[in-house]
Amino acid sequence: MAEPTHYEILGIAAEASPAGVRRAYRHKARLFHPDVSRVPDAAARFARLNAAYEVLSDPARRREYDRLLASGAAPAAHAGVPVHNHTARFNWANIGADAAPPPGAPRGRTDLDEMYDAFFRDRAGPDDPPDAPG
Repeated sequence: MAEPTHYEILGIAAEASPAGVRRAYRHKARLFHPDVSRVPDAAARFARLNAAYEVLSDPARRREYDRLLASGAAPAAHAGVPVHNHTARFNWANIGADAAPPPGAPRGRTDLDEMYDAFFRDRAGPDDPPDAPG
């Protein structure tokens, strides 16, 4: 069985307007979001739905996808049209992972330290040590 096109995944015609694409995506997203859907493969369906929307909501990527469909070179839903590689995934376990060095590691100066110095260096209090020569 051939994999459905992005248009079939969203349930729209190839001539659908950008507003129609957005409307169809929002409707299906409410149905298949893994947090609300009890369908066993809801997460996979939602991922395919997001991939379809990413391509069809961007005019340049949609033109390229349509060109590939017309040439017959797009056998699968992703059809050679690049989908963003979302490598930055955050969850509650790693949300502050980059904010602080690991325990015991020496702390170097950061951009935030530089910004702080730019704003407050001349406002050091009487108990603050003088700045080290640079």
